[in-house]
Amino acid sequence: MSTRFSLRLRRAVARVCLLSPVRRLTPGLRAGALALTLSVVATGPAFAAQGVTSRGSPATTPTGVVEKSQSSASATISHPLVTNPVGAGSALAVSVPVPTAPQPAPVVAGSSALCPSFAIDASGNTVRSVAPCPPPAPTPPTPAILSAPYHSQFDGSAYAQTNCGPTALSMALGALKIGVDQLTLRGLANVQMGTSNPNSGTTWDALAYAAQAKGATVGGLYPSQGKGYRSWSIDDLKSELSQGHPVLLLVRYRGLPGNAQSPFTSDHFIVALGFDPSGNLVYDDPAFSSGAGASRTMNQATLTNAWSKTSEGLVQTAMALST
Repeated sequence: MSTRFSLRLRRAVARVCLLSPVRRLTPGLRAGALALTLSVVATGPAFAAQGVTSRGSPATTPTGVVEKSQSSASATISHPLVTNPVGAGSALAVSVPVPTAPQPAPVVAGSSALCPSFAIDASGNTVRSVAPCPPPAPTPPTPAILSAPYHSQFDGSAYAQTNCGPTALSMALGALKIGVDQLTLRGLANVQMGTSNPNSGTTWDALAYAAQAKGATVGGLYPSQGKGYRSWSIDDLKSELSQGHPVLLLVRYRGLPGNAQSPFTSDHFIVALGFDPSGNLVYDDPAFSSGAGASRTMNQATLTNAWSKTSEGLVQTAMALST
């Protein structure tokens, strides 16, 4: 990376969470748009009515049982199943209950029942056999959403409007049971950046430095080869979260739900905590003056858009934390 590009990137990333120092957000705006803030089982009848056509005979009833009869060949047949008697030799259509074929008992996986199988021998013949049924595959549990303490970047300090990074980091470390406040983390970030200007945001490198200084392990920020920052996928994010690792994401603030009309055009740090059963990302956003920023959700399309189109050109960058 050239010196000129490194300087430009450092200055650009340092604008993360930066508002104009001349005009600070009012409490009302902080909480508003400017807040940087069947199976259905059917049981059939035991018998199914089926149409049966029979030829009438003086000595034959529709049930097929031969009976002695004193009637002449011209006599009509009288039987409870026959509504209209007909003459002998006439076609007789009646509805007779016919038992259905017995159904085999269901095979229960994992029981003592046997399941059919087959194999092809060396001569190409099919060899059929039975074997105990395998146990059913367990249904994978829905990954749990990580629990993290919520902190607002609007803490009344001089860094309030530019402190989304250290505040997000404080929540992520809290999910790992590492208690540290955002101003302490901001002090560590300032050491790495070489500035304490409250109008400057924080960089990825500064946040990694602060996290490691507090005993956390940083993962996924840098590529295995080359320079710059690693570009993540949704599957990468799911993998880290499934292991209990909170993840910091750098996103475009306007790309987050409800922020499309915000005048703030720069980038923002949030904390990813998991995916709900519907596939939505659950995250904490420090740009709220109350707990409304905790456990927010957005769908994967919104996530991809906000995560990919940062104002600084960084595409899907993230940092996982573990102990």
